[in-house]
This record gives sequence, C-alpha cells and structure tokens, in this order.
Amino acid sequence: RNQKCDIRIVQAFNIPMRSEIINRKKVYIRKPFFSVIKNLQAIRRKYPKGTINNMLYKELGNSIYGITVKGISNKRKFDIKVGKSVRMEGNDLSNPIIASWTTAYIRSVIGEMLHNIQRLGGKVISVTTDGFLTDIPELEDKLLKLKSGNVLLKTYRWIRNELSNDPCSLELKKSSVGIIS
Repeated sequence: RNQKCDIRIVQAFNIPMRSEIINRKKVYIRKPFFSVIKNLQAIRRKYPKGTINNMLYKELGNSIYGITVKGISNKRKFDIKVGKSVRMEGNDLSNPIIASWTTAYIRSVIGEMLHNIQRLGGKVISVTTDGFLTDIPELEDKLLKLKSGNVLLKTYRWIRNELSNDPCSLELKKSSVGIIS
C-alpha cells in the first residue's frame, strides 16, 4: 500500500503449527526453531566476528533454514555409497511452508527498504538475496526516521532483538568512493 500498489486478496489460509500439551493446555508452537536459534545466537556472540567459532555458530543457524528446504526441489547430491548423484530426500524437518515464508519475508523486507531508499533520494546499484549496494550512509537510522513505510523493517528489528538482543538489521560490509557494477 505504501508503494501505491493495488492489492487484492484472493485466498487466505491459516496453517497452524504443531501443538503440544503444556500444563494440561493445548499450546501451538508458533515460533519453530526459536529457542534453538536464540541459543545459537547467544553462543555465537561469545566469539569475535570473523573467528572460526563465530562463523561455525553462524553456519549452524543458517543450516536450520537449509534443512527446512531439503528435499523440496530436485536438487541432487553425490552419494559415495552408490557412486553417483541422487535426488536429495526430505526429512522430518523439511517444511515448504516455513522455507517459503522465510525467503518471502526477507525479500519483502528488502523490497520495502528499496522503496524507501528511493523515497530518501538514494540509488541502489545491485541487490542480492540478503543485501544491496546503495549510496545512503547510516541508512537504517534514516529509514527509521521516515514517518511511514517501515512496517516490515520494524518487525524484522523486533525479531532480531528477540533472537540476538540486537535490533540492528543492516550491517555495512564495505565502503567505497566509487563503484562499477
């Protein structure tokens, strides 16, 4: 809506997550993997950025997403037991709903930020799965000062804070005076 799009909802589905009985009450698990990811984030923060232990715990956290998507596509892997490539099979943690929501959500956050960069008069040179090149310094602060259009960014910051006690959603990876893309 902030981007002046015409949105028509054709269908909506409520897909409840797994439920458990806790203290004789049925409780739906609405945050799959939350406690595991929170724990991995806490351990990761004990090590300086760029160290092998920090990267190891980052990879473990990222692998949780990887396992939810395992077996969903026709991706193949080399099986040393049979000596040839075989289709990857899913397992109990494979879940196309969680996998697609994860990718759709982060793409939506980036899409919202790209729109707001334009509102700020900035330029975006290129966009990847989880990042982009732009000419606006201190971008997150400037985005948060906009009066509207940051619903997804603010929600993402809340999730980040819940998981890692750090609400910052953007990280400057590199800085340059000029760029050729």
